Parts: sequence; structure tokens; C-alpha cells
Amino acid sequence: MSAPRRTPARKLNGLIDHAVRVGLGLVTATFLVLTVAALVVSWQALKASHAPSYDRSGIAAIQIRFHHERLIRALIELEAGRAGADVAAASLEFDILSERVQALPTRPPYDRILDSELQRLVREITEVLARCDAKFEAAQTRGPASLIGVADTLAGLRPTLDRLSARAVQVASETFADERTEWRSSATMLTVLVVGLIVSGGLFGVALSQALRRNEAQVEQLQRLSTELRLARDDAVTANRAKSNFLASMSHELRTPLNAIRGFSESLLAVPALRADQQRVVAYLEHIHTSSGQLAGLIDDLLDLSVIESDGRQITPEAIDAGVEVRRAVDMVLSARPEARARVTLTVPDQPLPLVADAKSLRQVVMNLTTNSILYSGADAQITVQVQAGDGKTSSAPGVLLTIADTGPGIPEEVMDRIGQVFIHAHQAFVGPATNQLRRGGAGLGLSIVTKLMALAGGRLSIDNRPTEGVTFQCWWPPEPPAPTGATQ
Repeated sequence: MSAPRRTPARKLNGLIDHAVRVGLGLVTATFLVLTVAALVVSWQALKASHAPSYDRSGIAAIQIRFHHERLIRALIELEAGRAGADVAAASLEFDILSERVQALPTRPPYDRILDSELQRLVREITEVLARCDAKFEAAQTRGPASLIGVADTLAGLRPTLDRLSARAVQVASETFADERTEWRSSATMLTVLVVGLIVSGGLFGVALSQALRRNEAQVEQLQRLSTELRLARDDAVTANRAKSNFLASMSHELRTPLNAIRGFSESLLAVPALRADQQRVVAYLEHIHTSSGQLAGLIDDLLDLSVIESDGRQITPEAIDAGVEVRRAVDMVLSARPEARARVTLTVPDQPLPLVADAKSLRQVVMNLTTNSILYSGADAQITVQVQAGDGKTSSAPGVLLTIADTGPGIPEEVMDRIGQVFIHAHQAFVGPATNQLRRGGAGLGLSIVTKLMALAGGRLSIDNRPTEGVTFQCWWPPEPPAPTGATQ
């Protein structure tokens, strides 16, 4: 198979791409060269202007003159025997003077600008100080008598030190003026380089944007396609997993009560002796009734859940007394489970709790949560159902708050993140047919229905879980439902 022919348009695009790449390379090289040059010039200027101990006014020579006078004054006081004068102080001043004289030729800028006259003056001063040094060393052991006449010797250095100071100030000023001119030249060059950097950087940006713009559409298209494929794959995996979980759960939940109904009814039909035993017949009928009730409840929950998820649940807001509806729902639960009546405490205020809400949905929330607490809190746990005005923090807040708390074992931490999903119990997740969910009386749909009903009502569901101590469910209804947004309302 022959290679596809290159059309004139494709050739032109290839030439443009090649020119852009070449131009980008040239601009990049120019940008790098200008950057390096600017850094070198900046570094040299900063190094010259911030040299350590940089003397721009000849202060070092003036300091030598100052310490010279202090030394002469200390020697005069020592010869006069004044109080407080001692050999140590005079020796210290002499050491400072000697050190500054010897350091002057190595101190910037004198290390670079020391001319022959300054060198001669420094040598003369150094020679005189060297002759005096022996006398100061002798004074350490023999006392002040060794220093007699040293003051006069050092006084003879005044003209030399004056010439040294004047010459140093002159040389330092001239040198600083020259260097300032150099710094200005460096600053001008640096400005030019910075402008060049800005221009080349702009050209670099333009060339780079032109090179990248041709690929942005393809990159965005590939990213969008990759995201769509990943989302489609995730949706397919999630849907397949949900289908498998739903089929496994429903198979178990439906088959268990059906098997019980079928087994007990077949026994009564097949064994005549059982029909003669009235007590056995009643017991079998009770099992059949219980299993059929469980099956009917499961079907009702499934129908309710499917209607809610398909946005077909009709919410009919009306003015109701929340306290009356809560009491009615609790009475319905206790009528079906009279053995739990002693464990449930209902607290309803005497005054009405006005609320605009769907009465059927409110009762269903109360019944589901109360039933869950009865089934999973344990035979000895106490259950408290309380309804009040407000939001739990203050009674003057709008809305109505329902609180259902038990003293049971609480909810396992591994289940908390999945509360509200179908076939998830508040105390035990469905893991297969070996679970005892139907023995406890639930299929794991109650909390999922409660979560969706509270969302439809515009309310809030919160769970305060205390493992080994109990769990508290709180449902808050706003004073009025949210505005209708479609067929759901």
C-alpha cells in the first residue's frame, strides 16, 4: 500500500511548523544569552558596590589619626602619674594603632589603589611603631619607666599621619568617583539587557503560544474522549455491580418468606394429623402470617423506593400537627410489635406543632426509624422518640425536629459511609444469604427510603453514632417544603 500523497496545504503546514520551531529555537537561544549576560553584569556590579568594609571616604586613615592621638594622651597621663592611667591601657591603644596601620594596605579599596606616596607614608609610620614596640613589651615587666620619651617619638608622626589622611581621602574620593561612573555604565548595560530580555521573552511567548495552539484542540479532544470512556466504563461497572447485588439480595429476601409460607402450608395440606392439632395449626398459621407480612413489607418498600427514584412520588404538602402525626406513627409501629412497647418512650409537647408537609411521608420516616431501633438495638435497650419545635439548638428556630435515640450497640464504623444505600442495615450490611436480616425483620431498605423522603421534603437527616453506646437519628423538617421544581412535587 503506497504512502498518502502530500497535498500543497499539508506541505505549507509542514513548512510553517518547521519555521516556527526554528524561530522558537533562535528566540530561546537569544533569551538564554541575554539572561546569562544580565546575571554576570548584575553580579559584578553588586559585588563591587557591596564589598566588605568598603571605604569610600578615607575613614580608615582618619581612624589611624584618631587612635594615634588617644595613644599620645594615654602616654602623657601615664608619665604624669594620673589616677586611672596604666600600662595596659596604653599598650591596648598601641596595639590597635599598629593593627590599623598594618591592615590599611589590605583594606578595600586601598588594596587596589595604594600608590607609591601612600606606601612610603605607611612604611615610615610602621618603622616608628616597630621601634616603639620593644619599649611597650619592656613596660609589661619593668613598668611605666620604660615608656618615657615614647610620647614625644609618636608625636613626631603627626605630620606624616596628616599627609597620610589627606592623601587617603583624596585617593578614596577619586576612586569612588571612577567606580560610580563604572556602576552607571553597568546599570545602563543592565537596563538594555533587561529590555532585551523583555522583548525576547515576549517573542518567546508568542512563538510558544503559536506552537502550542496547534495542539490544544487535539489534546482537549483526547482528554474529553478519555474522560468519556472512563466515565462510561465506571458507569457500566457500577451498573453491573448494582444489578448483581440487587438480584442476589432480592433473591434471598423474596425466597426466604416464600419458602416459609410454602413449607408450612404444604405441611398442613400433606399431613392430616397436623390439621387435627389445633395448637399446631394456629402456630403454623402464625408463621405463615408473619412471613407474608415480611414479604408484603418488602414489596411495599421496593415499590416506594422505585417510585421515589423514578421521580413519581407525589408529595402533597398540607398543614398538619407534627406531634399528632408522630404519635400516630409510633402507635402503628407498637401495634405491630407490642413486645417493644415497654422499651419505647414517646415525648410529644402539649401544644400543637404546626408544619406544612406531606403527612404520609412524615409518618413513614417515623415508622422506619422507630422500627430500625426496635429491631437492632437489642432486647434490653431503651428507645426514645421525641418531637419538638426548632432545630435542636433553639425552640424559636423554624421547623420541627424529630429525635429517635437508642442505647443499643451503635452502628459499625465500616457501615457508616454506606448508610442510606439499598440493602444496607444501620447495624449490619447485607453480605449474602447467610445473614439473619429477615430473622430480625428488615431488608435494608428503610434508611434508604428515609434519606430520599427527607431530601424530597427539603429537610435534613443526621446520625450521631456512638459505638457500644447507641445511635441517635435526627430529622429536621423546614416550616414549608421547597418550591416545586418539576413533576416530583
